[in-house]
Amino acid sequence: MRILLFTAFSMIAISACQFSSKKKLEDNKDIARLDSLKHEISTALSVLENFPKEDMLKELARIDEFNTFFETTDYRYTREQYLGEIDQLGMAYRSYNKAFQALPALRDEANLAYEQLQNLRNAFEKGQVSDEEFAEYLQQEQEAANAFLFNYNKRIDRVMMYRDGLDTLIPKVEALRREALDNLNL
Repeated sequence: MRILLFTAFSMIAISACQFSSKKKLEDNKDIARLDSLKHEISTALSVLENFPKEDMLKELARIDEFNTFFETTDYRYTREQYLGEIDQLGMAYRSYNKAFQALPALRDEANLAYEQLQNLRNAFEKGQVSDEEFAEYLQQEQEAANAFLFNYNKRIDRVMMYRDGLDTLIPKVEALRREALDNLNL
């Protein structure tokens, strides 16, 4: 009988602890902030893991071909053309190169940030850190994650923006190249 009572009491105590732990997670606004940040990092990590580098290297070769032509051709364009398509081409070229250089470090930072946030959440769930420690560690992790997200947006979002615009930029630049060739042959 004692064993039965002990078992029943243990089950009640365990479920009460689990309920208390779930309630603690639901009541802590920092958990929602952590989960939101973790989701942002996860989304960025997914983009980095599926980054279309091979396709983009082909696009970069095409951009480089145009870039080289305009840098080595004597034909003078109007200020509007330089501020428009040719400058956009140069910005796309620089953006692609910077993204390729930053890619490995960004992947490492994203993996580390995600892992740190997950470890912090697990430690809080298990009661290994107090509410105060959790808030302090979360602040530190958020600062690191924000630095990563700044670099990610600066490199990856920017290169994706230029990549999305290539389908309209390339035909315009091709028309300028044909015009330059026609004027050079006069």
